[in-house]
Amino acid sequence: MFGGSVDVFVGSLTGLVLAEIECADEAAFAAVIPPQGTIAAVTQDDRFSGGSLATLDRRALVVLLGEFAAP
Repeated sequence: MFGGSVDVFVGSLTGLVLAEIECADEAAFAAVIPPQGTIAAVTQDDRFSGGSLATLDRRALVVLLGEFAAP
């Protein structure tokens, strides 16, 4: 069973889209294929929590996302 939500940001975070997927178990989660254009899985990254994102400006977001850029 799957459930989840999608957050589309505006203002200084325009362009950021976070999708949250809830699965019944680890096997179901492992079977999820991220949509095309996905930069990173940030499930365990507290910098993408609501409270942390609320303090970011555009420049800080660009720096943060830069950490996930392909080598």
